[in-house]
Amino acid sequence: MSSAAVAGTAVEAIPTGTYQLETGRSSVSFTTRHMFGLAGVNGTLRLATGQLVVASPATGSAVSAHAPAVSFSTGNPKRDEHVLSAAFLDAEKNPTLEFQGTELTRDGDIWLAVGTLTAAGVTAPLGLTVTGTRLEGTTVIVTATGSIDRYAHGLVKMKGMAGRRLALTVSTTFTKVSA
Repeated sequence: MSSAAVAGTAVEAIPTGTYQLETGRSSVSFTTRHMFGLAGVNGTLRLATGQLVVASPATGSAVSAHAPAVSFSTGNPKRDEHVLSAAFLDAEKNPTLEFQGTELTRDGDIWLAVGTLTAAGVTAPLGLTVTGTRLEGTTVIVTATGSIDRYAHGLVKMKGMAGRRLALTVSTTFTKVSA
């Protein structure tokens, strides 16, 4: 494969092997609602580590990603402090949010990374829809979207004031480290 970028690369065309997350080129952003749905909230999480293992067939692939809970940011320090407190994420007791994608499924042209998200010490199912893949030499760029139900993680305080669901956009860059 040439070093030129291959836009819109099919998932099954990504070369098999193990890829490490490039933290400086990867991010998680989210949107939710608060104040009984009247106002939007945007935020980010910083990915600290991650790995993509591409198998043949692609359905046997796996992905993992970890974000420090303290990287949760909405740009509102008071809100962020509250979310990181024992009332929600309890970042002191649960310092990491972790996604483990254990299966890749396909429905027509749609690929879904099926796995679990551990947040606030509680693990719940999470599916991420792969919205884009691109190859740049030995680097693969993957974007995906999904929705987190905070109630599934036991985060049920402030119903109405804090939205139940967070819409995620995950943008990741992985570099191949082994075949």
